[in-house]
Amino acid sequence: MKATRHAFRHERQSQQGLTLIIAIILLLLVTVLSLFALNVGVFEQKTSGNDYRARMVNKTAEMAISQGMEYLNLNRDIGDLASGAWTRCGADEESFPCGAVPATVNVDGVDIAYRGNMFRFGGGTQDVDSSGGLDDVERRMLPLDRRVAATAATNGFAVEYGVGALLCRVQRQDPRPNPLPVGYVAPPARCTAGTDAGSIKTYTLVGRARIPGEGASATLTQTVGAKPIVADAPSTPPIVANGTVNITGTLQVVTNPNSAGPGVPVSVWTRSDVDRNGTPNTCYFDEFFRFGSGNNSGLGFFPIPVGHTSHNHKPIIVCDDCSCPSENSISYPKSGNLQQEGEDILDIDGNVGVNRDVRPQDYPCDLFAFIFGQNAWEDTDGDLFCETKLMAPDPDGGADIGADEAFLKQNAIIIDTNAECSQLDATANGVYWVQESAGCADIGGDLGTPYHPAIVVWDRQVRVGAQGRVFGLLFVRSSDGDFTVADVVSPATGGNAEFRTNGKSAIYGAVVVQGTAPQINGTAAIIYSKDVLEGFTGTPFERMSSMPGSWTDQSSY
Repeated sequence: MKATRHAFRHERQSQQGLTLIIAIILLLLVTVLSLFALNVGVFEQKTSGNDYRARMVNKTAEMAISQGMEYLNLNRDIGDLASGAWTRCGADEESFPCGAVPATVNVDGVDIAYRGNMFRFGGGTQDVDSSGGLDDVERRMLPLDRRVAATAATNGFAVEYGVGALLCRVQRQDPRPNPLPVGYVAPPARCTAGTDAGSIKTYTLVGRARIPGEGASATLTQTVGAKPIVADAPSTPPIVANGTVNITGTLQVVTNPNSAGPGVPVSVWTRSDVDRNGTPNTCYFDEFFRFGSGNNSGLGFFPIPVGHTSHNHKPIIVCDDCSCPSENSISYPKSGNLQQEGEDILDIDGNVGVNRDVRPQDYPCDLFAFIFGQNAWEDTDGDLFCETKLMAPDPDGGADIGADEAFLKQNAIIIDTNAECSQLDATANGVYWVQESAGCADIGGDLGTPYHPAIVVWDRQVRVGAQGRVFGLLFVRSSDGDFTVADVVSPATGGNAEFRTNGKSAIYGAVVVQGTAPQINGTAAIIYSKDVLEGFTGTPFERMSSMPGSWTDQSSY
């Protein structure tokens, strides 16, 4: 019996020792697993942190390219080689930013020199890394005066960034043969460093971002080019209106001789009717200036500005006092209230004149898109008239606004206070948006010049008064005032915009109205001038935009 109790006690003590060993082993296993899990967690945290840093420097490099595009938009003359800021890249140069583009490009199996015909910008003034001086890379970056400071923390990290620029002066192309030979293929566009460069330029922006003291960095490359703000100004008739055009004075209109095709003139184009109650005339450019000057002293050439280098190097003729000789008028050659419309009047009036009534499908559904290429209205009821306002994000934030307003905010100089109306003078050059809140008075002096014309978008109503002269394009925009109500145009009225003239005034270019011209009186003249309208093809009537397929992150600096 004693032996049995002793054996039982010994067995129980052995079991207790085994339990302790198992517990220690399990504790060791739990410790090992915990250490392993901790190591995996730390590794994943490091991976997430590295991924976050990589995404952050990539987004910052994208921001650098966006800021570079805006810098080019604001400094259009930067591409002038005479400034001394540009240095030609070497064919084998791989330093920043030249090395971001290939030495050659292959076009139809032929290698064309590329890098060696480009120029790198070298006028940088920003100490990007806050080192107290400028290194070679910083000297080759655009001076972004609104650049986020390099020492400013972004979510806990300080990011340094900048953007370099490469200039491609596109080689001038020979005119295409007419007629085109069978199988004709136009030569590819290419960069040139010689005197055969045309007026077209493209820029390759090289954005670089990095976190100081770490390996996180990114280099992105994007090519941008200039996109015209206006669609095709030289083809615009002198007067375009959604609604009625009421001529009560001695309006003189110089027609666009090729507006509807070669040799097909258009003086007035409206979706409604031209109502003539005065003694207007329409004629060609030659008749207006050569036969219509008479003894007037106003005929002459506008002097070419000193240093003028834009599209037109010849004197541009002006004559505020000229008129269309009635015997040579296309329309309204006789006095009285007879319409006597010629081929240059396109309207709806029961087929009076040589033209049939304008069909809805023959007239632009959206006048804003017709001029600026930006859809702002849409036809939602199938009547071929765009009456529903399209909305777009406000570039300044907040609620959506009209697509036309968003476009103008991005591309126009905004006149929204009376103090800013003084900008609308002979020095005006570019796109201007005169909002209703500005309360600007009638145009009573020169607005722009033949060599530096202006595009003025004027909300609701405008009048060109006595002695007023406009060189460029006047777009009178239908507006509701607070930019939130959609229904401000209609097929019945064309819109609530109104254009008027009074006294002796002249417009060299064109007038486009999202509404009516209820009163064109006085001795006004609207003179189509191809020379003036062709001034919209260069600076500052272009905006930089990205070229599809040019984005890459293959380079690294």
